[in-house]
Amino acid sequence: MTRYRLTAKQLILKERLSITSLVMAVLAVFVVLVGILVPLFQRRSLSSGAYTKLDSVVINAINANYGYGSSENINPDVNELIFVVISTEEGDVYVTENSSLTIHYYEHLANKKDKVKDRYNEMFEGYFLSVMTANYISENLNIDRSAILPTEPIGIPDDLVIYAGINRQSDIEAVDSAAWILAMVLVVGYLILGPIVFLISNRVMKPTREAIRHEKEFVANASHELKTPLAIITADAEILREKNPENSQYVSNIISQCANMNETVLDMIDLSKLETAQRPLESVNFSQLLLNLCLSFDALAYERGITYSYDIDENIVLEKTDSKNLTRLSNLLIDNAMKYTENEKIISVSLKNTKKGPVFMVYNTGCQVHDEDREKVFERFYQGKSGADNERKGSGLGLAIVKQICETYQYVVSINSHYLKDMCFTVLLK
Repeated sequence: MTRYRLTAKQLILKERLSITSLVMAVLAVFVVLVGILVPLFQRRSLSSGAYTKLDSVVINAINANYGYGSSENINPDVNELIFVVISTEEGDVYVTENSSLTIHYYEHLANKKDKVKDRYNEMFEGYFLSVMTANYISENLNIDRSAILPTEPIGIPDDLVIYAGINRQSDIEAVDSAAWILAMVLVVGYLILGPIVFLISNRVMKPTREAIRHEKEFVANASHELKTPLAIITADAEILREKNPENSQYVSNIISQCANMNETVLDMIDLSKLETAQRPLESVNFSQLLLNLCLSFDALAYERGITYSYDIDENIVLEKTDSKNLTRLSNLLIDNAMKYTENEKIISVSLKNTKKGPVFMVYNTGCQVHDEDREKVFERFYQGKSGADNERKGSGLGLAIVKQICETYQYVVSINSHYLKDMCFTVLLK
């Protein structure tokens, strides 16, 4: 089942929403990246600074115990919570004064000792912790020369292990707080930008709206301008047919084509009016209106050998609609069925009250529309093939007018068809 296509206003709104969605998607990626990368870089910077400071303290501790350094210079900033334990198999060589912190974190790191080949880093309870082996210290840390042999590097035991840590709890909380504030700012900014982008998209779509408006004006003006010359041509052709009977066949063709063109022009004018003009809304007894219209097709159906039936529930009243356009809608769908019915030539019309609302249906056997082309039936100037014994041809605008009427009153029109078998138009009258 296929529904009608979008109106110009709906299409513009859809494009505005698409533009807004695209811009907001790009902004969302930016927000996510900034929200993730900025805190990540801040964490990395904090970690790098903490370990740089920790390495400096460890170097001072090594120098104080094995080189020229002084134990007073191990931690220049006494306000920082730093611990260092220099340990060998024979026992601890150096331990910082803060015994409670030292014991707690030393015990935590001691469990990692067997897994450490060179160095192990970990962030735990706001502390940046490290376990360093003698090999790592000798190759990577810039330690002083030996106090015994100043020309030689400091000699440290091969079984030496350093456990160290530096407190950065307040810095971590500051980074987390900044990350939270940044996230909130980004989210609020993103939500504010949504409506702003949507409003800006209105200006972006202005050329499109103008182009659509000019197109409608051109079609309306051209249609009105064609009416007068067509009327003159038809009148002159009638006179020629009377005065020149020997050429009546050719003149009749001219008159016939003028009639077809005039029908097309009138349909184009109707379309233009539907798209631009606003008619006063009223309450309409659609049951009675449709019944009278169906009765008017009885003679035509009999003449063409069509099995024609209609089933209409009583007293279906539509609010905020227009009787003229409802008549036009119904007439076009029934007339379309009369033109294109084939095979058994069966047409049925129904109007029923359902849970979703009143449903108007027009069914006919025969269908020259391929299943994949169902959407095209509501396009302007699209025509399926007429029945073999049906010489009537329309302008190709009838179903386009049906679609426009439905869009005007927010009805839902759909088609269900089977190629060469049958087709059914359904209008949900919400």
